[in-house]
Amino acid sequence: MSEHEQQSSEQPTQAQQRNCKLRRRTRFGVAALLLVGLGAVLGAVAVGTIGASAYGGFGHHAEYSIESAERHIQRKASWMLRAMDASPEQAQQVETVLSSTLSELYPVIELHRANRALWLEELSKPEVDFAALETLRGQELMFVDSLSVSLLDALGGVAEVLTPEQRRELIEGMMHHHH
Repeated sequence: MSEHEQQSSEQPTQAQQRNCKLRRRTRFGVAALLLVGLGAVLGAVAVGTIGASAYGGFGHHAEYSIESAERHIQRKASWMLRAMDASPEQAQQVETVLSSTLSELYPVIELHRANRALWLEELSKPEVDFAALETLRGQELMFVDSLSVSLLDALGGVAEVLTPEQRRELIEGMMHHHH
């Protein structure tokens, strides 16, 4: 085989290049959808919309605790993993990732809740102190940044545990349920 023929056979065809781009887009799409799904559950915990009420339900007016959030996340993760036929080892790994993430998020959530009281206090004063409001806004941005780092780590951890087929099933389920 001549040198020119060997070089041309090593270069990818247009179809191979399209397939490579499609695979990259698919991987990006899978990661994005996993982030959205995981972010929805952990984000709801972060802003305190998930907590066990006296009636066993969840909502804005429920009592909030790390234990109730842990139960809620584990229940949702268990349901999701059963639907994907995850192995017991995968389920344990995902539960470990989610539990660890919640442990990281909870202190930040508590800081956010304390900051909310400061917002209300500042806005209740007769004179608006824009410097104080800006300070509170800066703190909230730090909280959001911290939460997003933890959520991204959790997303990556869960994605590593699941097979490509399981991630695809997860995405299809999320699309079906409009998440």
